[in-house]
Amino acid sequence: MESFRARRLAVMAAAHIAAVLTVPTASAVPAVTTTAEPAFGVNMSFYSADDTLVNRETTQKLLRDKGVPLIRVPLRGNFDGNPAPIGDDLLVKVMRAAHNTGATPMLILRGPAAGDDAFVLRENLRRIALAKQVFGEGRVYLEFGNESDLAGIDAKEYARTWNAVVPELRRQAPAEYKFVGPVNFQANADYVADFVGLAVDKPDYLSWHEYVCDKANETWEACLADIPKWATHVTDIENKVKDKIGRTLPFFVSEWNVDPRFPSPAYGDAPNIKQWTSKAIAQLRGLGPLFAGAMIYTATDHGDFALIKGETALTHQGEAFFAAIGGGTPPVGPRFDFEDGTTQGWSRFYGDPRPRITSEIAQHGSRALMLDATADGHAAVGTTSGLTGLRTGTTVTYQVWADRDGITVRPFVRDAQHRPVFPTGAEHRLPARQWVTVTWQVPSVPAVGAIGLEVAPGTGTVALDALTW
Repeated sequence: MESFRARRLAVMAAAHIAAVLTVPTASAVPAVTTTAEPAFGVNMSFYSADDTLVNRETTQKLLRDKGVPLIRVPLRGNFDGNPAPIGDDLLVKVMRAAHNTGATPMLILRGPAAGDDAFVLRENLRRIALAKQVFGEGRVYLEFGNESDLAGIDAKEYARTWNAVVPELRRQAPAEYKFVGPVNFQANADYVADFVGLAVDKPDYLSWHEYVCDKANETWEACLADIPKWATHVTDIENKVKDKIGRTLPFFVSEWNVDPRFPSPAYGDAPNIKQWTSKAIAQLRGLGPLFAGAMIYTATDHGDFALIKGETALTHQGEAFFAAIGGGTPPVGPRFDFEDGTTQGWSRFYGDPRPRITSEIAQHGSRALMLDATADGHAAVGTTSGLTGLRTGTTVTYQVWADRDGITVRPFVRDAQHRPVFPTGAEHRLPARQWVTVTWQVPSVPAVGAIGLEVAPGTGTVALDALTW
């Protein structure tokens, strides 16, 4: 963001004037349809090697305790004013800091403005290799560049570079690494649709940024009135993308806030920035079923234009942001522990598992859910209730036990249409009479309709306990 700040201001000023002339009135804005549990994340600043979030475990713990689900990480080539390349050790440190927050990462790769195709490919293959050291094969979102349009890269050139680089990156990346573009500095339906139409390897997700006003020259009433236009931007982009390729794509608003200028009088105005932030999150919640998440700019090291000052002090906007998204200390203990003597909504999904509560064994407390393997086919139990906070990329932990060696289990989710989806690499062959921690990430689904555990054909008994996320 920072390297293009001066041009961003000039372009945004002109764009905002155009928007005032062309955006429909509030009565024409599509009705808001609330989606359950959207992912509200943060951006990492990383303006220097001294970045607070990168270096302070207390700051990482604060975001982890707040339950922040997404973190966007700029894997910069160099810092502003310093042409020296950023080394691998620092990039790994940055990614480890993101990993320590417990959030699913969105990594900003080098884009078309960074250099020629060979350079961009080489730089990004290196970054993906480093990411695999930190995040393994779990879910990682990869944005191809950042605000390339602000650097003068048009949709045709962006798509050309994408086609030259991303297919090879995808071949080298784990299956759960998802590619995101075009990362526009503002919503631009024509640009997004042209890019998607030209992309041979279609993006897994779209992304763009949303800032609404120049607070030094506009009233809070004007800044509030701009928020509903985000729904119009989504509708325009979805319609034009569908016209190009016959379908729509999920999307992120990977940067958003009231004013991109720094400093801005907006962020020190406690009552108004809190009201604006709460209303903005309410609008984002209603951006439709394809809305995958939004990352506020920024977490730290940006004065009041950040959520955190110092290591742990919340700014006015930080207080409003975490209150609006429900950020707080995560629930203590498991989501499901069966200590009340009931199955807590877990039931047979298929086969003949005969789910019941046992007090003979338990990993947490004195009870667990017991189920049977079925000799003539797979058996599964699951639940459609108690799934608050589950979304694509959420890390889930099951404690699983078997009465004999060799029983194979695998967790799964069902989407809102009851279609099963099995996470990659989550199948486990259990030893006899030992509790095993099965950790997995929710695979890509528009919404989580159920979670469960499947037992491979065979004989024996399995116990499930202490489910967390």
